[in-house]
Amino acid sequence: HKNGIAHKDLKPENLLLSSDYQIKLSDFGFATETNNSLNKFSKFSTFGTNGFFPPEVYSSGNLKSIDPIQCDFFALGVTLFVIVCGYKPFGAAKRSDNHYKKIMRKNYEKYWNELPFKTIELSKEFKDFIMKFFSANIKERFISFEEIRSAQWMNESDWTNTNDRNMLKAEFEMRKKKIDFDIF
Repeated sequence: HKNGIAHKDLKPENLLLSSDYQIKLSDFGFATETNNSLNKFSKFSTFGTNGFFPPEVYSSGNLKSIDPIQCDFFALGVTLFVIVCGYKPFGAAKRSDNHYKKIMRKNYEKYWNELPFKTIELSKEFKDFIMKFFSANIKERFISFEEIRSAQWMNESDWTNTNDRNMLKAEFEMRKKKIDFDIF
């Protein structure tokens, strides 16, 4: 975003992991400039992937009023949820989706208790963090990477700790071996 580009199709399939475990974005087919005032929303004339859009995409009669950067932040939350939990948090961020409806109504405890799969135990900090991405009210969502980085969940683990890094590296190496085995 600091380079004036909104991706508009953030999802796990568009993240690549380098050999030194750095995340790289791919597939900029839907990307748009964000710093061009004349472009202020032919920007959402083309979309990314259903299930990664914020609720305003489904409810707005005027797609030109939708901020593509906010859409990227919402999709980042969905992507993070998928990476951590292994499945999408809801089908679509709209009132007709039973899971997202609970988020819209701020019935978070019911949302977390009624998830279809419980693959891992999630901390309160993670739940609070992810709900800030998913809020139906755009003013309650994250608005910058600085705000995301300062969130409690982002700071509850010591990511500079060598043991944590080695554990994470071992996890990704194990996943890579499984993928390589499944492909070949």
